[in-house]
Amino acid sequence: MTEHYITKSHFTITLWRMLSRIADWSLSKESSNSDHRNNVISPADRTAQINQHGLGILRQFEQIPFYAEQSIRETEQVVLRQVQVPLTANQFSALVSFTYGLGEANLKRSKLLHYLNAGYYRAAANEFERWVYVGPHRLPKLVARRSAEKQLFLQNDRPS
Repeated sequence: MTEHYITKSHFTITLWRMLSRIADWSLSKESSNSDHRNNVISPADRTAQINQHGLGILRQFEQIPFYAEQSIRETEQVVLRQVQVPLTANQFSALVSFTYGLGEANLKRSKLLHYLNAGYYRAAANEFERWVYVGPHRLPKLVARRSAEKQLFLQNDRPS
């Protein structure tokens, strides 16, 4: 298994707190195209924005001033450019948080994106936990962040 490395310059880590629950539903290639999901973001949607859950993860793990909306919007556009399959709002938001911390180049070369664009949502979700290293060091705060992003990615969206 190849591990992925990132540099400290890509992110600033703050205190973490875990998301409270994870959804039970399974995201597989077979169920990814069904119409039962709410808040679906299609690959052609260029106006999608991170939801409050995703912003919560970013604020927990990044030192993001409230006026940093432009850099978040740019990261949203990166995700919209790279992802070629429909996403729920929670999946999109988890990917924005992931990409905000790692950058577009790391998203593009990730197996997470490869699996996701192939329609393997569960396999893509499992890739979050591989991105927890700075050099050879596994950082507990990155483990917590990727766990929160994975939980959000798997969490069933509820209509507002």
